[in-house]
Amino acid sequence: MQLIKIDKTRYRRHLSRVIAACIGAFVVGSLAISQTLIALFPDPSGNHFH
Repeated sequence: MQLIKIDKTRYRRHLSRVIAACIGAFVVGSLAISQTLIALFPDPSGNHFH
């Protein structure tokens, strides 16, 4: 088994993009789920906080 030298700058940049994409996906997903739940289960008073 041989170790391969990697470009640390390229690896770090790629990892940062992946982390940013995951954070963005979680933000968009949580907003989409919350809006869907509000649309499916509306509250007569208009207040969706407990």
